[in-house]
Amino acid sequence: MKLRAQSVLLGVAIVGGAGFAVATTAPAPAPAPQDTEEVVVVEEVFLDPDIYRIDPDAELVLKVMGDYLASMNEFSFRADVAFDEVRASGHRLQYGAVTKLSLRRPGQVRSDYTGDQRVSTAIINNGTMTFLNRGKNTYSKIEVPTDIDSALDHIFDEYNITVPIADFLYSNPYESLITHADAGDYVGIHGVDGEPCHHLVFHQEEIDWQIWVATGPRPVPRKVVITYRAQDGVPQYSARLSEWNFNPQHSDHFFMFRAPEGADQIEPLPREKEEDE
Repeated sequence: MKLRAQSVLLGVAIVGGAGFAVATTAPAPAPAPQDTEEVVVVEEVFLDPDIYRIDPDAELVLKVMGDYLASMNEFSFRADVAFDEVRASGHRLQYGAVTKLSLRRPGQVRSDYTGDQRVSTAIINNGTMTFLNRGKNTYSKIEVPTDIDSALDHIFDEYNITVPIADFLYSNPYESLITHADAGDYVGIHGVDGEPCHHLVFHQEEIDWQIWVATGPRPVPRKVVITYRAQDGVPQYSARLSEWNFNPQHSDHFFMFRAPEGADQIEPLPREKEEDE
């Protein structure tokens, strides 16, 4: 998973036999999968650095999902997000948000975000990224590379932010997700909002992340949970993904920014450079 240090939050042919091959080799599903919210306890052997491994079934499910998304020229989905904030006292608060993401390759992305901490719209449009804070009625505009992958990398690197579900927007989601994984396991068939899903867990140097991928003809991600083990209080981020649409038919105007009446343009704040940079 292409995660930087956490900061304050932003072709169907591939399905074929490969997707169903996983179901035949994985543990048999329960008759009626139920939504699961339990904490997955990763066995000690799984974390032993001498025997790190990625289960082939887990990798195959992730690859089929990634190839499916990569084959689509445009899509949209909804994410119901929850994330923790750990205070200096050690007490943990949870905030929530709903974001609606739309993508059209090669260079257009739009995110409409409504959350406890802000209401905003972010648009990447063929070389320009605009961020509108609707609550403050201010916006910032920056130049970015014209393709989505490079634009996202530029934004995250230069402005030191993390948007975990952005991995699904890259041209190769599988590579973006698997790049830093040291180990991975296939947990089983578990339900998300009544839909049976392949439940996978992966381990990286500082995080554990789980992903639920639909078992049906559309292997879309339905849920993600990230645990930041290296941070005080071990905060979590979760997102339930729904309303997948692979033919949204957005017009060009949908990805064009139009400043609201009275909105002020402000300068974006670049990330603080480290002393050794």
